[in-house]
Amino acid sequence: MRKTGAEETWPLRKLRVGVSFLVMLCLIMGACSDKKSTIPIDPGMSETDKDFLPAWSPDGKTVAYFTIIYDPVPFQTSLRTVSVDTDSISIIRELGNLDVHGLDWSPDGEWLVFSSVLGLFKIRASGDSLIQLTHGDYHAFPSWSTSSNQIFFAKNAGSERGLYSMQPDGSSLHRWTWPDSFVVEGPSCFPTSDSLTIYTYRGAQYCLGIHHPGDTNISAILECGFSWLESSRMSPDASWIAFNANYSGDPESNLYLYNRTDQTLEKLNTKASEGMDFSPDGSQLVHADLGVVYDDPRLADRRGSRGMQIITLTDRSVRQLTPGYH
Repeated sequence: MRKTGAEETWPLRKLRVGVSFLVMLCLIMGACSDKKSTIPIDPGMSETDKDFLPAWSPDGKTVAYFTIIYDPVPFQTSLRTVSVDTDSISIIRELGNLDVHGLDWSPDGEWLVFSSVLGLFKIRASGDSLIQLTHGDYHAFPSWSTSSNQIFFAKNAGSERGLYSMQPDGSSLHRWTWPDSFVVEGPSCFPTSDSLTIYTYRGAQYCLGIHHPGDTNISAILECGFSWLESSRMSPDASWIAFNANYSGDPESNLYLYNRTDQTLEKLNTKASEGMDFSPDGSQLVHADLGVVYDDPRLADRRGSRGMQIITLTDRSVRQLTPGYH
């Protein structure tokens, strides 16, 4: 599980951001070619140490996601897509040792937006036109609104923390009014409006709630009781919310499904999970099954992704989408 900025020492964070900046500058300026990469460019290559943060394309044909390979050191991150029909994998872009923590599609399926320690970026699904939209370590979990074609994201640290939105070209940056007593994380837009599911916390207690931009009120749908919350997604018909969380005592974040109609909560897996998304028709849910993950590369035989999995919601059957780490 990643550390928050408050838990990292300043020299460590400064070094991490500095290294990532050089990697991303190299990528943007075109100085780094695929031929120089330590990861072979092979569309058939599928084994990784960690597959995570899936985002289902608007046409339902592909799932975009990140991978991490820990060996060689330092770790290597890449942005990939996998075909839902054929399970074939393609590498969109290699990102060096960039630390990433959010991914979403544009409504037209032409672009992907992601967050990193350097800020927000967007990239064409073809892998071309990598564009930096914001600059900031704490700009996280972008969500591209279908209804207004805006990108929402959270700044979850510093004096200007809160909920933000901007145009897809990075212009018209707007900070939404937010109660000072709350911290917002993990915003995810509703399919048909600019309302968002969000995480807030006071002290060490996290809550899952709904926020309507322009209104400072937060509708809490689950009581504060989580020790950690990560990404969330609303189903296309807005009846379900899927999210990653762990209660006190759980070693890792698990996948949960909340029914907004009868207010029931179901735990869908018993292993670590990081990221999920609904299919456009709402019948399936893709998520990253991490198994047990260790941050220390020396524990390679004990960590590893079990790959991306698709859960059919009618019968809870599971299909493996990517092999992950073996």
